[in-house]
Amino acid sequence: AQLRRLDGILARRRAIAARYDAAFADAPGLEIFREPAHARWNHQTYMVRLENATTVARDALMQKLLDVGIATRRGIMSIHREVCYRELAAGGRYPESEKASDQCLCLPLYSQMTESEQLYVIGHLRAALA
Repeated sequence: AQLRRLDGILARRRAIAARYDAAFADAPGLEIFREPAHARWNHQTYMVRLENATTVARDALMQKLLDVGIATRRGIMSIHREVCYRELAAGGRYPESEKASDQCLCLPLYSQMTESEQLYVIGHLRAALA
């Protein structure tokens, strides 16, 4: 049933992502990801990167947002850090993967998200970054 509504769902998700892009374009300490010219994202999630953050800083921000009712999640898993794959990774280090894992988080994005809900997320994230 959702496949019949897919074009509308994707358009709505893109509009929400575009509002996030505009709201965070100048946010200090926050990197947003840009859609490449050759691709169209479906915006299943909206991920941001906290510049120069540690896992502790990212998790503290996630908790601060959760305290005001905003659920986020970490954005990237470094598979070699996951228990079931550690042995296969043989203690290898993958610094870019680890950095992305430590600094990225996903913000709420769903097709029924209202503008006021999104403004709530934007306002609290910007305040937390200040």
